[in-house]
Amino acid sequence: MVYTSSGRPTAALVENHKAVIDHTRYWVACDTQAEAHYLLAVINSDVLRDKVKPFMPKGQFGARHAHKHLWKLPIPTYDPTDPTHAAVSQAGRNATQATQQTYAGTTAATGTVRSQLRSWLEESLEGRAVEETVAHLIG
Repeated sequence: MVYTSSGRPTAALVENHKAVIDHTRYWVACDTQAEAHYLLAVINSDVLRDKVKPFMPKGQFGARHAHKHLWKLPIPTYDPTDPTHAAVSQAGRNATQATQQTYAGTTAATGTVRSQLRSWLEESLEGRAVEETVAHLIG
C-alpha cells in the first residue's frame, strides 16, 4: 500500500512486489490484501483528514504535511477477527474495485485523477461506505 507525501492523503494498492516507490511516496507492507484495503479506506477517508488537521502546520495554502501526522491518530492495528476492522476492509475493497473499473485505462494527469477520484468517493455508495465504517472505527 502506498500513499502520498504531499497534498491530501491519498492511498493506493500496489500489488507488484518489484515496484519501486519514489521519494515522494510512503509505503506500508501489508501481510494480507484485507489489511491493505483496511489502510486504504482509513487513509483515503475524509474522517482521517478531519482528525489529522489539528496536528498539521498551516502554510500559505492551508494545512500541510498530513503524511507526517497520520500515525499520531489512534488507528488500530488491523485485526481480521474484529468485525469493525473487517467492515472497514470490505468497504476499502469495494471502493478499490469500483475505482479500478471507473478509472481503468485513464490517461489523465495524476493530479486530475486524484481530484476526480476524491469527487467520486464523496458521491459514490462505495465512498460513503468507507466514510461510515472509518467513522465507526476512529470517529
